[in-house]
Amino acid sequence: MKYLPYALIVPVMLLLLTALLQADEIIVRIPAGTNYIKITGDNLKVTKATVIDLGTGDPPIDPGTPPTDKFGLAKFVDTEADKVAKEDDDTRTGLGLIYQLLGKQIKEGKIEKPQTAATAAKTAVDLFLTRSKKKAEWQAFRKALEAKLEGLSRDGKIKTVADVGQAYEEIAAGLRQGQDEFLSPELLELILKIIQLVMELLG
Repeated sequence: MKYLPYALIVPVMLLLLTALLQADEIIVRIPAGTNYIKITGDNLKVTKATVIDLGTGDPPIDPGTPPTDKFGLAKFVDTEADKVAKEDDDTRTGLGLIYQLLGKQIKEGKIEKPQTAATAAKTAVDLFLTRSKKKAEWQAFRKALEAKLEGLSRDGKIKTVADVGQAYEEIAAGLRQGQDEFLSPELLELILKIIQLVMELLG
């Protein structure tokens, strides 16, 4: 059993992918109070994700450092996403996690070209949105975001794959703005499988 701050949820997800969720338990801190999410899984299937309260004596929490909004994408994304779902919405939260995971893959050198990153994001988002009740609205959001990214690229602001990684971190931050950030076991499992599938396709 491990205690991990919510800021480490992305490396946790990648760890789960690598280890195929070998019947371990991971506890993730929710950003306020003493609540944690306990995730239990086996063979790439999340079997349980519950909120628990550990009370006093919980481990020190590193809140992490939010990305700087270098390209202005966090604010743009928050505004555009509010048009679809301003209140807590698992699709919005899930999209944020997808972009955060892809940004992590770029940082680790597993995605080496801007176009490959764009293909990965489009594929992952399209697959994820098949389960959304607001699929058309979120697709419109995705197209607006793609247009924004293309404009930044044309202006020479986004050039390298590292720039794309920064952009994805900003997008994730914008999508998480004001959200509860709790995902059901089914949604966690779906996101894990989507990222795994996308990385296999890219390979």
